[in-house]
Amino acid sequence: MNQKGFANIILVVVILVLILLGAVGYFVLMKKLTPVTQQTPTPTKTHVSPTPTSQTTDLKTYTNIQYGFEFQYPFKDLSVAEGYVSSGDPEKLVYVVNIFTIPHGQDRNGLVGVVNSSLEQTLQALNRPTVEKQILDYNGIYWTRISRDSVVSDYLVERNGQTFWLGVDPYPGALTKSGFETILNTFKFLK
Repeated sequence: MNQKGFANIILVVVILVLILLGAVGYFVLMKKLTPVTQQTPTPTKTHVSPTPTSQTTDLKTYTNIQYGFEFQYPFKDLSVAEGYVSSGDPEKLVYVVNIFTIPHGQDRNGLVGVVNSSLEQTLQALNRPTVEKQILDYNGIYWTRISRDSVVSDYLVERNGQTFWLGVDPYPGALTKSGFETILNTFKFLK
């Protein structure tokens, strides 16, 4: 009788061990089968106070009636040149205001562009690695800031099915931070 009781205890322990191993195996298998979803960080909205410019008399206003925007820039340090750039698709013609430091050579230092596509389509077409994505409020305009690295950022906003793009070229002699911030802080839509 003693051996029979001992056999029942061993049988119960073996059954419990098998149930436990089955449960552990099930959870391990389910964890491996669960697809890993990469979450894109949700951009945060941040209000940015304009940086005061020390000499507003040194600013010149660029106005574009056709696309309905204007901005100011320090004309002693910067010059602008405008034109169209074909993107290869006539429906997506790009209007560009190139920004040069003075004295300038062939290389542009920054741009204000208009792309005939939505913000999402423009971001996909850029196909750039993005370190950070933020939504920043400059004077009531919510710009999407796309950081390519710790130094270079592009600012984009969609309006009436078009994407307006402010960017700085990442090389020595490029548009200064204060010059770029002046453009960003004074940019406004006319319509």
